[in-house]
Amino acid sequence: MQNCVPPSELHDQGVAIKMAEYTQIPLIKNHGLSLKPEILVLPVRKFHWLLLILAGLLLYVWLKVETDLQLTRISAQEAEHGEVLSENERLRAEIVRLSSFERIQRIAQSRLGLEFVSDEQIIEVPKK
Repeated sequence: MQNCVPPSELHDQGVAIKMAEYTQIPLIKNHGLSLKPEILVLPVRKFHWLLLILAGLLLYVWLKVETDLQLTRISAQEAEHGEVLSENERLRAEIVRLSSFERIQRIAQSRLGLEFVSDEQIIEVPKK
């Protein structure tokens, strides 16, 4: 093979190659400069792009799954918040009902036998 350079000379010129794959690589001359054949460069670049695309897709899928999980959690929290607000309103209404004057008066008269006093039963105690 003419115009072939042993791999050791290419390595000395800064060109990295797989020694087991190629024993002699054709020398490409461009005004006296040695260039790597494009065959060695393209698979590495394609592999890097493929890794970059796969990493991007993996990141997108992970973000999508996490977003969906967070939206599910938010919906559950909103539902629970609504239930708590409803329970709070119900308890406030019950407080108003239980603390009404009429109810307290009715319980005092029926269960405890208490009655309103007449004016004659009121005794004024002088202050000292």
